[in-house]
Amino acid sequence: MKYLRTILLATVLLFSANALLAQTKYEYATVTYSPSYKVMVICINGSSFEKISVSKGDTQHILDTTPALKQIAKMNKDGWELFNTSTTGSVLSFVFVLRKER
Repeated sequence: MKYLRTILLATVLLFSANALLAQTKYEYATVTYSPSYKVMVICINGSSFEKISVSKGDTQHILDTTPALKQIAKMNKDGWELFNTSTTGSVLSFVFVLRKER
């Protein structure tokens, strides 16, 4: 009985350790685009920050997200995948959240 308990405990611990090691690790990035201010900000893992000015000729309308979608397409080629999207409050901004496996 004592050996059976030890074997069961060891089995549970091994499966638990394997499950923890098998979790996929990701890097995260945000692309925030504000058509009102004609600016796009890219943050990667909280350590990289890039501010890009968008010229008036790059958009046709205040709801035109073409500059951000072009940036996301570039990042897709580097292995990033679009994970989530949202918009912000009083000043319209589009937020795109991306992730990439480490």
